[in-house]
Parts: sequence; C-alpha cells; structure tokens
Amino acid sequence: MKVLICGAGAVGRAIAERLADERNSVTVIDLSSDVLARLGDELDVATVLGHGSHPDVLHRAGAADCDIVFAVTPSDEVNITACTVAHTLFNVPTKIARLRAAAYRTSDWADLFARDRVPVDATISPDIEVAEAIARLVTMPGVGESGSFCRGQVLGFSVECLSGSPAVAGPLREVNGRFPGLDATVVGKKRGGKVSVVGSEHVLEAGDTAYVVAAAAKIGEVLTFFGYDMRAPRRVIIAGSGHVGVHAGGLIGKAIPDVKVRFIDTVQERALAAAQALPHSLALLGSALDETILRDAGVDGADIFFAASNDDAANLLSGALAKKLGSRRSASLLSAPGYRALINDLKIDAAIDPTALTVSKALRHIRRGKIRALLSLEQGRAEMIEAEALAPSALVGKPLRDLDITEGIRIGAVFRQGEVLAPTGDTVIAAHDRLVVFATAAKYKEVEQIFRVSLEFF
Repeated sequence: MKVLICGAGAVGRAIAERLADERNSVTVIDLSSDVLARLGDELDVATVLGHGSHPDVLHRAGAADCDIVFAVTPSDEVNITACTVAHTLFNVPTKIARLRAAAYRTSDWADLFARDRVPVDATISPDIEVAEAIARLVTMPGVGESGSFCRGQVLGFSVECLSGSPAVAGPLREVNGRFPGLDATVVGKKRGGKVSVVGSEHVLEAGDTAYVVAAAAKIGEVLTFFGYDMRAPRRVIIAGSGHVGVHAGGLIGKAIPDVKVRFIDTVQERALAAAQALPHSLALLGSALDETILRDAGVDGADIFFAASNDDAANLLSGALAKKLGSRRSASLLSAPGYRALINDLKIDAAIDPTALTVSKALRHIRRGKIRALLSLEQGRAEMIEAEALAPSALVGKPLRDLDITEGIRIGAVFRQGEVLAPTGDTVIAAHDRLVVFATAAKYKEVEQIFRVSLEFF
C-alpha cells in the first residue's frame, strides 16, 4: 500500500514507523528539513519538504498514485485542506484528518465531512480518544491499555493479575467453569516482557498482565475476578485542565454522578472553566509538582490522581509525588517510551500513551478486510481488532474448533444482533457477526486475510 503522511510530529512519525515496519511504501511531508532528515535516517520512508496542503508538494510526494493520505499536522485547517486537495486534484481513495477543535466534532455539523462536501473520509480526534481512555482507567481499577468495540458493548483491555485472585487459581478452563456468565475471554498475556496468545489450558500467574475481551456490562464482575475492588471512586484529581482533562472529567462525572473532581492547572482561566463545567468540582491554581497544592487538593486519601498535562516529565514526576503523598492510585499521560519504562520504579499504577491511541485509530484504515476498530497494544507488539465476518469468509458457518486459525490469533468475543457472546469451540460464526480478535504482531497479515473476501462479493 502507498501511504502519504502530512506532518512529521509525534503522531505522523508513529504512523510512519508502524506502516514502514509492515513494508508499506510511506512518504512523509513536513516543513522542517531537520525533522525529515532524522526521519529519513531512522526509518525506511521517503520524505518531501514543503507544505502538506499545497498541490505542488502533494504532487511531488506522489499523491496521484497513493492509496491513503493521513493529514496529521498540528493545524486542523491544514489537515482539512490537504484532504480536500488530495481528493479534488489527485482522486486519493481514502483521506484521514486529525482534528482537535470541538467545533468540528459536534452533532450539529455531523454531515460536514462527506465526499460531496468536505471530502474527509474519517477523522482522528486524539483528545477524545485520550479522554475516553482516562475515564475508563479512573472508573475501572486495574485496567491499563483499553479500547471500546462493537458500539461500546465490548471492551478490550490489559489488567495485572493479583495474587490470591480467582484468575490465578488454575487453568483458565477450570477457572471459567467456576465463574459462569462473565462473558469474558482471556486472549493473551505478558510475562517477562513477552506477549503471547493464551488458550483455555493456560495458567495465569500473579504479576502477569492479562489481555481480556469482555462485555462492557459485565466489567465489574470481570475486574473482581482479577482481584480488584470495584468501589466507585469518590475523589479524583486531574492535573491539567486542557481539552483532554475537561473532557475526561465530564465522562467521569457522567459515569459517577456524585464524584468530586479537583482540577489543578497553572492557567487560572483554564482551571476555572474546567471546574465550572462539572458539578462537585473545584479548581486549584498552581503546579502539580508543588506538594502544598497537592495536599490542598486532597491527595492524601484521593482515589486516583491523573496527570494529564502536555509535559511528559511533569506528568511522570507529579504522578510519583501524588502516590507518595497518599493517593490510592496514580496514573500519567506519557508519550515518550523512555518515560513509560520508569512507571514501575516510581510506583505509578498506569500510563496512557496518547500517540499509541491515535495510531490505533489510524491503523484500522490500513488493515484490509471489514475492520471496524483497532487497539494497538504494547507499542505494536499485539492488536485487538474488531472485524465483520462476511458470507464468503472461511470463518462463516463452521464451529470455531474446526477453523484453521493458527497459533498467535484468538477470538475474544462475538457480537451478534446486539448481544455479546463469549466464544467456545462450539460457536458457529454467522454472516455479519462482528468479532473481536487478539493477534500478535507476526499474525496481522493473517488476520487481514481471514476477513478479506473477493471483489466479486460486492
């Protein structure tokens, strides 16, 4: 596949790296010659210096015969223009734009993006993706990386297995038999840094990270199964009241109406606006690295502290400080892989990678077959993929135990007519079922092939 990426920032670079690793032909456009020089030295990509929305630059970058454009510069308007030019002049089949402004995302203007209007086929909104991930982490103790599938009816997530929990009490087949009705499947694990698929004969150990696909309605029971107390948080502190922090606070307040949220920010207007937008909330002006500010916010006894600023280092250090001062849980927004390696040493409970979430959203448009959603895990070492099974697929009409699905791939859930099914060997896939599949990196192409059908079907 020939891919054109406008913008070589963190998101553009991450998309380029993943797609180049998968042997796609990738060209990156950016205004910085220094950034492009580093990118060209480190990745197997072509680079073009210039403005990503200019027709001559898109032409030099090969837009005339590319399959997809990702416009992910810092400017919404540049991204929209790049997609429009790519469509109008070069007839690029698929155009994806990164948009941050809430004005473009409101339901009032839901019909703005269409081929006969503004020709953007799909949008990526990092703030929304990150805020939703923060809300899941706050409201679901123990959950690490997470994503929503099947119209929000299915969740895929990672969770650490706690000592003494039912999850580590024996082979998964026996354990599941003692806890019927969970509507959940353990599809993988990470042990000693290695990610692998697991089956019903496997035994989880305390300290393992389990990858789970579960019905959203049963998430409380599933997390109890892994040893977590599902007491709803009453006091939440969010350091950073930008778009991400405010949207996360709103989602948390909607899920837990009586929760008390404390916002900390260095900008007074931003902090006050965040507090006014949410009942039972307060704003504190200052730095989350200031012990006095944290104490004033009630960090001692807080259910969770989340550092959601734009500064990775500040998020890491404030998360560690909040945990030291008494917060029950602490989490941070972290993009840099080097910082993520420090979270265990600093006793931070979880981290959310905004770049990884954005890349997950982007990759679903690259994967072939009827891919509906995708969650990239562990910096690309595994994925959870929601895909639709169409009639000609080899999946349809046979019990799962009779399918030729190789090691490294596991079906975690079947979504059929609004109902979530935990699959067994007897489950027969029907046409138009949506499946949530877990796969390790070496098996991505095989998953695509499973869900692909011939053009004659259409």
